[in-house]
Amino acid sequence: MIIEGRTLDVLIRKILNKTLIGGVKRLLLNFPPPYEIKKQLIQAGGDEKMPVFIFPLPSTPWGYLFQRPQQFAKTLSAMGYPVIYCVDTSFPGEPDFSIRGLQQIQEQLYLFNDGYNGETLEVLAERAVIWQYWPNQYPIVKKGPWKAHIYDCIDHLSTFQPDRHLVELHAQSLEEADIVLASASLIEEELLAVRKDVLLVENAVNPEDFTCNQSSDNVLSLKLEELTASYSSVVGYYGAIAEWMDLDLITYCADKNPDHLFLLVGQKYPGIKIPTRPNIVRLDRISYESLPTLLSFIDVCIVPFLINEITMHTSPVKLFEYLAAGKAVVSTCLPEVLKYPIVYTADTKQKFEQYLHVAIRQGKLPEYQASAQLTARMNSWQIRAQKVIDKLKHKKLI
Repeated sequence: MIIEGRTLDVLIRKILNKTLIGGVKRLLLNFPPPYEIKKQLIQAGGDEKMPVFIFPLPSTPWGYLFQRPQQFAKTLSAMGYPVIYCVDTSFPGEPDFSIRGLQQIQEQLYLFNDGYNGETLEVLAERAVIWQYWPNQYPIVKKGPWKAHIYDCIDHLSTFQPDRHLVELHAQSLEEADIVLASASLIEEELLAVRKDVLLVENAVNPEDFTCNQSSDNVLSLKLEELTASYSSVVGYYGAIAEWMDLDLITYCADKNPDHLFLLVGQKYPGIKIPTRPNIVRLDRISYESLPTLLSFIDVCIVPFLINEITMHTSPVKLFEYLAAGKAVVSTCLPEVLKYPIVYTADTKQKFEQYLHVAIRQGKLPEYQASAQLTARMNSWQIRAQKVIDKLKHKKLI
C-alpha cells in the first residue's frame, strides 16, 4: 500500500521556478529591491560585535527533511547568535517558496531569499561565519571575504555521485576553510589525510522536540489509528526511501511477522520499488513537527540500511531522534550506530528479525526508555554546536 499526495499548487510553483528568470522572476514573484533587503540584513544582524552565521545556497530546503544544517541553524540562534538560512524557489513547498527577503521564524533565526543568489549578503561579510555543507556551495562561498569559513562534510563524497568538477570543489573547500567538520568517524579518517585539524562533530538531536507524549497532529493520528488498529506491533522507519535501504530485509521481517505492521514514512527515490505486502505500508514524507505523533504509534524503530560506502560514512539523525522518544532501535551494523550499545545491531536478516521481538519487549520498560533518552541528551545539537563555537574561539575567528 502506498499513500502519497501531490497538489496542483506544487506543480504550478515548479513551472514558475523553471520558466521565470532574472528580473522578470524577481518582479513577478514580488521580491523587494536590493537596498531594502540590505537594510533588513543589517537590522537582523543586530550587535556589530556578534558574529552572524550564514548557511548559503544551494541549500537543503527548510521545509524538507529537517536535518543537520537546519538543526545547527536553529541551535545557534537559540544560543544567541543571529543566523541567516538561505532558501530559494526551487523547492515548491513552504516556507521556502514564499520567502522574499528576510523572514524571522524564531528569535535570531531568519530565512532568506534575495532573488540574487545571496549577493546582498555582502553587507554582513565582515561579521559572517559562512557554514558550507555541500561542495557545490563553494562558488557562493568564495565570493567572501567572510569572517570565518566552516566546511561541514555532512556526507561522504560518494553520496553525491561526484564528477571531476564536484571533486575539485570539495578539494578547494577542504583546503581553504578555516574549520573542517566531519559528521562521521570514517569521513574524519579520510579528511585527516589532507587536514590534520579536522573536527569530528557527529549528528545529534534536540531532545525536547521528542519527549512530548501528546499527539499534536490530529489528522496524522487518525490515519495512524486506522492503519495500526489490526496489528499487534508497529515497526517504524522514517526518512528517505532510497537505494541504501535494505528492502529485502524489510520483506523478510514482514513475511516472518504478518501480525506486525511495517510502516515506512518518507519520500521514495526514483526507481525504488516498495515490497508489495499487506503489512508493509508507506506514507509520504511528514513534517518534522509531526514526528513525535508518528513515533507515539511505533513500538520499535529501525535503521534498515545496506552496508556500503555511503552508509558506512553516515551518522543517522533519526537514530538520536528515535532514542529521544524513548524508543528501542534495531539497526544493521553501521559504524556510527555501533558506538551506542543501547541499540540492537544485527549483521544478518535472521538476527535483525529476532532483535525486533527483543526490542519490542525492552521498549516497553521504563528503565530502557530512560536510558535511551539519556543517550539522546548526551548527543544534543547544543553540545555539538558548542564544540564548533569553542573551535572558532580557540582559533580566534570569533
